[in-house]
Amino acid sequence: MDLTNKPTSHFEIHSPDGFVSAVISKYGGTVSSLIAGGFNFLDGDDPDLLVSSARGQILFPWPNRIDQGKYSYNGTNYQLLVNEINFGNAIHGFVRTMTFSVAQISDDSLILITEVAPQVGYPFEFLMEIAYKAVNNGLEITFRLVNLGKMPMPMGLGMHPYFRVEYGVLDSWEFKLNAGEYLEVDSRKIPLFWKSVQGGVNDFRALKEIGSLELDTCFKKIDGGSNLEALLRSQLRDITVSASENFSYIQIYSGDTLIEPSRRRRSLAIEPMTCPPNAFNSGESLITLEPSQAWQGWIKIKTCGKGT
Repeated sequence: MDLTNKPTSHFEIHSPDGFVSAVISKYGGTVSSLIAGGFNFLDGDDPDLLVSSARGQILFPWPNRIDQGKYSYNGTNYQLLVNEINFGNAIHGFVRTMTFSVAQISDDSLILITEVAPQVGYPFEFLMEIAYKAVNNGLEITFRLVNLGKMPMPMGLGMHPYFRVEYGVLDSWEFKLNAGEYLEVDSRKIPLFWKSVQGGVNDFRALKEIGSLELDTCFKKIDGGSNLEALLRSQLRDITVSASENFSYIQIYSGDTLIEPSRRRRSLAIEPMTCPPNAFNSGESLITLEPSQAWQGWIKIKTCGKGT
């Protein structure tokens, strides 16, 4: 079989000044790399290979976990596929397994699109469009969702990039996050209650060193405050992640439990989300799209540093 003209599985875009480049896969719309000044700020996987630990993936129609994959919506009970075997949950949606088509591409931008038919445990039909734009200091990502079905559709959206600001262990890096509360969870990572960050180890409202703290924690932005924003900094460079006002939550993961020991604590997952874990059961910030209704939101990644 001649594979010489095999269609590409990923695409590279560049900022107008050439300082920033990003590689995006058509499989799940995954962002595989984000290079600025010769340094790759993303600890991602090869775009042609199987992605591990959701690196750079888009999390839809729910981010994070649904308890046992079970939920009830508008009086009907549903059972999703359980894909977090060790905890018995459904995790991170299924769009990350879908193949997208290219709707538009240029030197600095890419638009991917997919129409998804009803799935096991999620009998809703939708269109998802993701627009990526490389700018002179980073990457901007805009999401558009449309309910194509005849029933109201529950949804939540997130993204799962692992960031680094130098090579090595993250303990000496500094982190800042405008969050006022964090989520206490049970042994299966299912929410129990919200707790104030005030004065505790999870208080990152002022820039501070991460140290040996193990993080796999959902935070909620300060009520009435500005848009969600996280800053990760080393002596060499920093990266800022911000999101539109409909992203009120963010999961921070230091990678201590990753299957591959060599990848633990070498990057920090900064995961903006529109809802917290298990929102399909709690209803907290769960979005409902009526038939033909559209939804839009954005995530921006800003890089700053001295290069390699």
